[in-house]
Amino acid sequence: MRLTALARPPGTCLVLVLATLIYSLAVTDAVVVNSGVGEILGEMINVTLRDGRQYSVARFYGIPYGQAQRFAKPTPKAKFTERFEALKVGPACPQSNPKGNVMSEDCLSLNIFVPDATIQTAGSSTAPTPVLFWIHGGAFSNGEGHRSPVQYLAAFGNIIIVTINFRLGPLGFLSTGDDEAPGNFGLWDQRLWVKTNIRAFGGDPDKITVMGAASGGACVTFHAMYPSNQGLFQRIFVASGSALAVPTYHENARQYAKTLAKQVGCTAMSSSEIVSCLRQKSFDDIIAADVPATGSFDLPWTPVVDGDYIQSVPINAVTWPPSDADLSLLRSVDAMFGSCSADGSAHVWTWMEDMAQELNVNLKLGVTEDLFDMTVEEVLSAHDQKWKPLTKDAVLYEYTAWEDPEDLYALGQSTVDLTTDKHFFIPSVLFSRNHAVNNDQTNVYLFQFNEPKPGENKYPWIKGTTHGRFNAYALGMPEERWKTEVDLNNESHMKLWQLSKEVMTYWSNFVKTGDPNSPAAVGEHWLPFDLQDEYCLYLDADDISARKRCNAQRTQFWLEFLPQISAAVAQD
Repeated sequence: MRLTALARPPGTCLVLVLATLIYSLAVTDAVVVNSGVGEILGEMINVTLRDGRQYSVARFYGIPYGQAQRFAKPTPKAKFTERFEALKVGPACPQSNPKGNVMSEDCLSLNIFVPDATIQTAGSSTAPTPVLFWIHGGAFSNGEGHRSPVQYLAAFGNIIIVTINFRLGPLGFLSTGDDEAPGNFGLWDQRLWVKTNIRAFGGDPDKITVMGAASGGACVTFHAMYPSNQGLFQRIFVASGSALAVPTYHENARQYAKTLAKQVGCTAMSSSEIVSCLRQKSFDDIIAADVPATGSFDLPWTPVVDGDYIQSVPINAVTWPPSDADLSLLRSVDAMFGSCSADGSAHVWTWMEDMAQELNVNLKLGVTEDLFDMTVEEVLSAHDQKWKPLTKDAVLYEYTAWEDPEDLYALGQSTVDLTTDKHFFIPSVLFSRNHAVNNDQTNVYLFQFNEPKPGENKYPWIKGTTHGRFNAYALGMPEERWKTEVDLNNESHMKLWQLSKEVMTYWSNFVKTGDPNSPAAVGEHWLPFDLQDEYCLYLDADDISARKRCNAQRTQFWLEFLPQISAAVAQD
């Protein structure tokens, strides 16, 4: 069967179908897809870029893709018995901050954005359109697919983009450490539907890029290390997060489950009793329960080693010992890894503000020596619970701004640099290195984003791009993510728009070909990462340049010098 289409006169609808049946609709600007799961009604929307260019995009909201049973793997959603109207977003998966949307455990839905060029060529011999599958961030506990305004990138890059809702928090990632509730349910959700059904929307099931930022990036790296995902996607794009960027393995995962059970009134503590009791509780009670993390950089609800989806412990970005089995799928796909220059700001906004309050520190004035010292200890504890004083001294020496070691602004920036390196930049380098080892079949690209979003930094001493904010540029500086006025007659604003266009071009090129440099022309040629030169692309409004060994000094410190110090101290 093949995809065909009706031409669309003004004021009428467009119908995409599989096979030869064509239907008519009374809905203006409607689009109907006859997919393998039934008829799906979407709508054409107008998209205007910052420079005034206008496009049309077909939008399908809230398509159910799976059925979730609490604390169990999902199953595919049954086929529709009547036309499904994909005109409004699906309910949010239960979370602490749904931002006004209704919540339901029947929340496994996705959204699809199809550029007009794909619509117009449907049914012809034109090749299907490459697909970007976007996994949202939110610390595994918050977020919805529709919150990312991806229609601008879909229009600009002429690619299909899919965003997704998946189970979050304890309903997505609780684990009892055994078969009663092994965990990783949110990861299992993400695997469903797209590969099988995207062709009906004009998408190419053999050109799928899985992309994630922050905790979404961690999900992508787990997918890229699960051997059974072979063939589900051909490229990955990981930004500001990875399996090494957050604690993803809990020896105390079961303890978190027990704490939650007690918080909602469950008394029996065997795994089967915990799961049985929790299944009887409302999701409101479950997500409202206060389950404190055991460490400053810990999260109670994350992916865990379940012996199924995740076979081995990633541990951390210094001692990670991947096996060839872990990396076989990763090395078979084209990859892109990167971070923002101030990704560590995420930790400033969370636990450091609490620590500052305890120490009576005004963070607007910078970071004190005591607070910086505590930060170093917390970073090392996340790295190694048995760290030695000499290891701490080495980190303090590396990150102290010796020009003025008592300057509170400088100490603040050093704090951001430290947490950025340890939890974001170094993991991206390490993943790139492991992808490149003995690999002449696929390419890996590394980037660092350094352009601040105007008016974004909460504290004046934070320089660079704060956590995940590159998305605003990657999505075309949309009003939904850009709160300040944009005037392209203003030179500085025009520079930001030029940067945004360049980023969108790199990204959409990569989705299409696995090479960010083609088919659309780019200003700076982005060289693939290799083990000899370790090329990365540095991105800000005044400087887009291919560089060797970004942050070489601190990379060597974390991946070469500090392990030697730790090993020497351990022998004493």
